[in-house]
Amino acid sequence: MLKQVRFFNVVYDPNRNCMNISSNDLICFQIFTDEELIDPATDFGQNSNLPGQPRLFTADKNNLASINQVIKNYTSGEVYTDIKSYQSGFLDFLRYNNIYISSNIGGYQTLGPKRLQRTIVRKVPVTAGSGMVINDRVNGKHDILDCSKVTLSTLEFKFHDVYENVIYLNGCHVSFSLVFTTVVEDR
Repeated sequence: MLKQVRFFNVVYDPNRNCMNISSNDLICFQIFTDEELIDPATDFGQNSNLPGQPRLFTADKNNLASINQVIKNYTSGEVYTDIKSYQSGFLDFLRYNNIYISSNIGGYQTLGPKRLQRTIVRKVPVTAGSGMVINDRVNGKHDILDCSKVTLSTLEFKFHDVYENVIYLNGCHVSFSLVFTTVVEDR
């Protein structure tokens, strides 16, 4: 049985930093959002609802590895045809926008971007691509943590993204400084 080959046209618009996906064939297509990918009710057109037939596609909810964040695909249920093409959002090729450093030094008194993240001691904006050096030299007047009345014996640091996925450095080096001082607030 020969499968019919479908062709899609992908055009990059450098002025708007977005892409357009269209098809000249008389077909419908979808680009599933992350929510649709993890939804067990989503039918991927593979007869997944037939009794005794396993789903041919399953998504790892902890690591989707989808392109949706890159192309800003957040609209569920959209169907595209030869008349209506897909228009991406602003393309973002940085894998991480921020790297979060968590530690046991903060006394669980910090607030993170997601609820219950109480150990973040630093948010480092990613200003360079993969394999490049990221320099974070911004210090604020109130960029402090209170670690008074704490006995420090072993410090642990974890680098992670906004979803608390650990960022493995693959042998790359990291350096940062901790400054312990007494702080007097301005009155």
